[in-house]
Amino acid sequence: MRIRVGLCVAALVAAGLTVGTPAAATPAAVPVAGATVVPIQVTGDPATRFNLVLLGDGYTEADLPTFRAHVDRHLNTLWTIEPFKSYRSYFNVYAVEIVSAESGVDCDPGLSAPRRDTALGMGFWGGCNPASVQRLLTVDGTAANAYADLAVGTNPGNRQLVALANSGTYGGAGGSNATASGGNALSALISPHELGHSLGGLQDEYDYYGRGVPPTAGRNRTRCTTPC
Repeated sequence: MRIRVGLCVAALVAAGLTVGTPAAATPAAVPVAGATVVPIQVTGDPATRFNLVLLGDGYTEADLPTFRAHVDRHLNTLWTIEPFKSYRSYFNVYAVEIVSAESGVDCDPGLSAPRRDTALGMGFWGGCNPASVQRLLTVDGTAANAYADLAVGTNPGNRQLVALANSGTYGGAGGSNATASGGNALSALISPHELGHSLGGLQDEYDYYGRGVPPTAGRNRTRCTTPC
């Protein structure tokens, strides 16, 4: 697992620590009851910092100590990996403690597993899609951003979300909102990997042999039009 996002984070810092642009249309409001924002690390005004917002899904009131332990483990690992280690002082970090009605997330570990009543609607198998793969862990982006808005001063242009699922099953995803399982033995390495996709726009650096999937171009990978 190679995460080469140093140049990407450096560029963000030089450009005022902004990522992308806010959506053109404001999504419909989502109720955000039962959530508490916990500042983990605040190094400056959110407008001049890069803001990392971690949210939990599938954690009941009784599970919140577990969420806090998951957050600590993910961050303790993140700060040992470059470029996060060198640029730590440019980050504000917030945890949003969200109380779900039920523990766990959808389709965990299989498609026949019960659907859970959770705040962010996270689910394995690409949101319980039989055509997907187990490890693809999705989140309701509208709900996630509504909860992230509780971290005052952050917005889609200056923050990155990481949604942690209350699960021991291996999984995660990159994209606009990164996801990772909170409790898997390798989960603390999943989140920086997915941040490489979300922040740096990087492609996976492992072969897709036997899947009939042609490699796509990315900042860290060139698509071959002839045999490489």
